[in-house]
Amino acid sequence: MKQLHHVLASLLSPSLWKGELLAWRVAEEVKTVCYMQWLVLPQNEKGEIACEQKVYFPDKSKSQVNHFVFSKINSQGFSLQVHHPQYGQICGTGLQQEGVLGWELEGVQNQFSGVEIYENLSPTLYLLQGDYQEDFGAYSSMSGRLWRFR
Repeated sequence: MKQLHHVLASLLSPSLWKGELLAWRVAEEVKTVCYMQWLVLPQNEKGEIACEQKVYFPDKSKSQVNHFVFSKINSQGFSLQVHHPQYGQICGTGLQQEGVLGWELEGVQNQFSGVEIYENLSPTLYLLQGDYQEDFGAYSSMSGRLWRFR
């Protein structure tokens, strides 16, 4: 198995994480509270870590499910594949430093791009900031906290 940096190991060890976020689309100037759940599976024999992310939007009575696979993990960073229901396969690269974990995502034909930063406050608590651009030029952001549930 690949050795994970302690910040990445904390977030990506087999567990269930929950989050509360404030999301907004810049053009609409509407802010929405949403909830996130991450299910992190054990690292496989190839050194990959699969995760399922569910984002719930209570005001819209809908949810979105994204599937992540972290791979090529080393002391400086990692690669990332995300399957997004609207944009399909999105590739990314990530960095890990003392107390901070982040990644940049880029969809095919520039239809989606994004950056997410996770600041480690304790082994069971992270602050999250994400900024995204969609193919039709819409910008959105989300910020909040993510904590280990079990």
